[in-house]
Amino acid sequence: MKNRVKDYQMNIHENRLIEDVVFAKTFTLLLNTLLVVDLFRMLVGSEVIVSIVQYAIYIGCAIYVYWQVADCKKFKIDKNLFYSICFLIITMSISYLVCPDIKRSYSYYILFVITRSIPALYFTLYLDKNKLKLTFEYMRECRFIWLLYIVVGMFWIPKHTNSWNQYSITYGYNLLIPTCIIIYYLFKEKKIKWIIYTVIFSISMLWRGSRGAILCLLVFIVLIYIMNYKTEKRLKRYLKLMVAIVFGIVAACNFKNIALILGKFLQNSRTLNLLSSNINFDSGRSHIQSLYWNEIMEHPFKFNGIFSDRIYYSKISQEIYDMTNYPHNIIVELFFQWGILLGTIIFFIMVCGIIRSVICINKIKNNELTCIVLIFLVSGFIKLFFSASYLVSIEFYLLVGIIICSQRVNRFKIG
Repeated sequence: MKNRVKDYQMNIHENRLIEDVVFAKTFTLLLNTLLVVDLFRMLVGSEVIVSIVQYAIYIGCAIYVYWQVADCKKFKIDKNLFYSICFLIITMSISYLVCPDIKRSYSYYILFVITRSIPALYFTLYLDKNKLKLTFEYMRECRFIWLLYIVVGMFWIPKHTNSWNQYSITYGYNLLIPTCIIIYYLFKEKKIKWIIYTVIFSISMLWRGSRGAILCLLVFIVLIYIMNYKTEKRLKRYLKLMVAIVFGIVAACNFKNIALILGKFLQNSRTLNLLSSNINFDSGRSHIQSLYWNEIMEHPFKFNGIFSDRIYYSKISQEIYDMTNYPHNIIVELFFQWGILLGTIIFFIMVCGIIRSVICINKIKNNELTCIVLIFLVSGFIKLFFSASYLVSIEFYLLVGIIICSQRVNRFKIG
């Protein structure tokens, strides 16, 4: 009888381990999809093949998620996932009633929600310490694919851009999460190989990426530095923080000179050229945002609906409707779509959620959880202040999920 019980328990353990492995591998694939798709685009060149690869990965991940919900969970999904889906459906319905023209966006957005938003929420809401540890192990093994992407991008970008504008926003942001993972392992293991990886990845982002990606990376480094050394003795921790602050002040005071010096080694870097002359992240977007601000000030409390900013821009600029015509600033986007009152409430909820999440991970002391929360913070929130749109940013939905999940303390306690 005891042997049967033991065998039964072993079978349960093995099944759970297999489930965790499949979960972690699929999650890793989802996190690397944008990078892999861009790598295919550089190597193959055919937009048809690239689209097939992209949707094959996203649909494959989505099928896994819905199969898990139907077969393993027996449709008993996480209540927060259910509430999120209901909120999206209600918001889309009300927005359509207020602004029927936004139906142009819905064919893309509905597919985006089904294949990306819901899977992103699922993976983060159902994380636990075992799945997270496995995910980091698989992400670590992806560094060779990341290196291939770096090398290919270094040759591909100069051939397909102007001699004075050799950069790619996509390239920089695709390297953001990998570089954060590399830096995490540098802090964790303190080995020479991780120093080399960090230098290679950071230089690649600086040379061929954008300023926004570099800023996100710097924010991550500061936060992971602070969180990583919170367990050290107070005096030692304060000394390291003081050194970091002094270094930061010196670098800030000599920012243009540093950018000019680096520019001599990393020639034709748009990021360094702009940083040496223009550090305000404008790039012509202030004019676009001023158009939205004018409309917001005229109707400060009006709810226009999601994607209404795209419709407004196409009308006022008399350009063809384009999903990428958004304010490139999350505050402007929220205020225009929701009105100042509702927009402020939504933004306040986001900030409070992030603060609560940081407080929780500080108590849990799980390094992988701390890292992934900070990664999604910079890629799914900080990034939105100067690039992308929260509606169609998979990292934003990953952030929402991890904020909720990280507050479930018992899932991630070690020991």
